[in-house]
Amino acid sequence: MERLLALVLAAGASAYISYGDNMTCNQEAPQKLNDGITLIGKGARIPSGVNLGRNRRIRYWIEKGDFNNDFVPSGGSSKRKMPRRHVT
Repeated sequence: MERLLALVLAAGASAYISYGDNMTCNQEAPQKLNDGITLIGKGARIPSGVNLGRNRRIRYWIEKGDFNNDFVPSGGSSKRKMPRRHVT
């Protein structure tokens, strides 16, 4: 299973990255994210118990409150966020 992780990443103990067999291409970058890789940006915090599908793009600074449920399907991207240090 192929996974790419950024240098600064916090993933909960039971978080699963590139979960399942669904190989739906990423909607924003189908030519780049189409072989099962999940990209996770710097400072992202993947909570315990979350299963991320394949060909996902998880942007910088995503955290627990940004996940609506425990399964995030293949082929999508998270919304852009302001780094925590810049939020007032």
